[in-house]
Amino acid sequence: MKKMLGFAVALSALMMVGSVQAAEITINYTSDNRVNGLGVCTDSCDPYLLGAPAVFPGANFNDWTDADTATFDLDPGTYTIGFNVANDTGPAGFLAEILWQGNTNVSSSAWEVSNNGSVWYAATDLGGNGSAPWGNNLVGEIGAGSRWIWDAAPQDLEAVYFRTNITVAVPEPGTFALLGLGLAGLGFSRRKQS
Repeated sequence: MKKMLGFAVALSALMMVGSVQAAEITINYTSDNRVNGLGVCTDSCDPYLLGAPAVFPGANFNDWTDADTATFDLDPGTYTIGFNVANDTGPAGFLAEILWQGNTNVSSSAWEVSNNGSVWYAATDLGGNGSAPWGNNLVGEIGAGSRWIWDAAPQDLEAVYFRTNITVAVPEPGTFALLGLGLAGLGFSRRKQS
């Protein structure tokens, strides 16, 4: 019985350690006109172009007045998050925020853009969230620090690709120390009871 209990505690500890390392990533995004999808990969690749596992457009993919949200887990490491965006007519813009581990990465001219998928350069800043011609309807859905961005080329482009990098940190050793102390305390209390 004691061996079985010890095995169960060890197994649950291993499962908790694995789940502690993954970080939840939340992306809030919209585009004038259309978000075709987004992808995630490592090492500054072209996630959407390379056919990496993609999150397909949300319910509002063709409605820039309402944001979509994608949520998933990533293990520690550096990732490139990319978007495939299109515009058919009129003003063009893309707005996003990425949230993870208390960090925020908002769309800005620090993001890269490409209109052909092979040459990447800094995105063009078109104004803050709430600026004309889009107005304030997305404030509250996407962080106020986010900037509307686009390619510097003419607005009517079949496809534009945006990408940015994020780094998911390894949990601090203190997290593992607390887990170890908790397991040691559990073992000590069991030993005392028997």
